[in-house]
Amino acid sequence: MNGLVIFDLDGTLLNTLEGIRHHLNAALVAHGIEGIDPDTCRQRVGRGLRRLVEDSIDPGRGNQVIDLVVKDLVTSYRANPTLHTKPYPGIVELVQELAASGLTLAIATNKDQEISQALVSHFLPPVFHRLVGATKGFPQKPDPWMVNEITKDLPPLPRVFVGDTEVDVETAIAANLPFAGVRWGFRSLDALKPVPTYLSSTALELKNTIIYLLSGK
Repeated sequence: MNGLVIFDLDGTLLNTLEGIRHHLNAALVAHGIEGIDPDTCRQRVGRGLRRLVEDSIDPGRGNQVIDLVVKDLVTSYRANPTLHTKPYPGIVELVQELAASGLTLAIATNKDQEISQALVSHFLPPVFHRLVGATKGFPQKPDPWMVNEITKDLPPLPRVFVGDTEVDVETAIAANLPFAGVRWGFRSLDALKPVPTYLSSTALELKNTIIYLLSGK
């Protein structure tokens, strides 16, 4: 089967929530700022580590404090990226099966490129054509730049974007791609606007949705 499947990473392939929160709170507390609880973290992730820090600090603290917290967060996360992280059920088998069927797989994530690469190398099989993470000086999702970067050296193929947050919905719309959502990620259904037509509760459901969307029916 021919086609390209672009996955989000956090909340879609990997459950990274507690890992993110651990490193964020360590950086916040180091600067005398109270850490955040799991539900707050769940609602704030998705737009990159800097945005997560900005949303977790009183703006009155100033950009210098934000810069220092971001630096400490990235340093801590890069030193131990796999902490409190695991693939969602069935994901390893899913990507293996999709790749074996002839599909091209890629990842577009607003997480730091180095951290993302470490996570994918550790937890997932080597089946991805390309991983594009956050890189200084380049746009992040929902800008379609990451999608365009992935597709620039590929022939025309049916394509689908898979994700769990409103950021991913917006990315798919910006890139003019069909969207396959997952229910196990970091957002409630109410947060996804517009509400995706296709939402999967299991890896098997997601596989069937991906195949259906790529078929163009």
